[in-house]
Amino acid sequence: MENRQQIRDYILGLSSKFQMEELFIITLTFVALLMSVFGTLCNILIGLSRTLIIVNAIGSIWFAFAYYIARFKRRYLLSQLIVIVGMEALINIMWFNNAGSLGPMSLVFVASFSVFLFLWDGWKRMLFIIGFVCNFIILLLIEFIYPNIITPYSTREDRLIDISTGFVLYISLSAALMIYIKKLYTSEKVKAIASEKLKAAFLANLSHEIRTPMNGIIGFAEMLNTQELTEDKRKRYTKAIMDSSYRLLATITDVLDISQLESGQVSISKDFVNIEFLTLKLFQVYEPKASEKA
Repeated sequence: MENRQQIRDYILGLSSKFQMEELFIITLTFVALLMSVFGTLCNILIGLSRTLIIVNAIGSIWFAFAYYIARFKRRYLLSQLIVIVGMEALINIMWFNNAGSLGPMSLVFVASFSVFLFLWDGWKRMLFIIGFVCNFIILLLIEFIYPNIITPYSTREDRLIDISTGFVLYISLSAALMIYIKKLYTSEKVKAIASEKLKAAFLANLSHEIRTPMNGIIGFAEMLNTQELTEDKRKRYTKAIMDSSYRLLATITDVLDISQLESGQVSISKDFVNIEFLTLKLFQVYEPKASEKA
């Protein structure tokens, strides 16, 4: 089971390193590659024309390149364009060489259209829908006006095998793709819930970190107003107020840094840290308060 998980993580990527949209594109390109390879093998076994076999083989190489671009180069927009252009070209070529509307290309159209809707938003999605539908209508009109341009099946058995194989293939792969997307969605939902809990705990701790130095500042400020204070006590109270003020300022600075890191406005720079100096500094800050409580 662990080996299977490692293989899947290598092929599709670790969910912790990729966003949901990125994982979807990687999965889509890999599924398109599998579909093309399986189609090539089926055409060879059925004994269809050499043109169909060559077209599917070229499609396999094309989608393998799209998968490589998405998975390892992380150029997702380019990978989307490669998949859509390749799928459109593959469908159009195979439409005329694989019995047109009587072949499995109609199933491919429906499956591709449903999946590609996830890739675009707004005007891009509308443009894609218009282009995809117009392409399908043009293919039907060409087949209707010039029926002789379509290469039919040689026998009824070939058509039945090709349709059945295509149906099982695209239903299975579409189902696998949708199941994987649902798992990604569930995983992201769990992460979002955990993130909300962490934020609530962070705010609770932040409230404590702010309230503690504020109480110190207010308390020692009130004590400074008392009369008959010795100079030594006045210095101690003033130092306590300054220490609490610096601690409060450091807390606020940390919160701002965290906010900027989450928004991507600050880049993390790694450097060596003097642990001895850091420990001594923390000791100097917390030792007086620990002594008072002892």
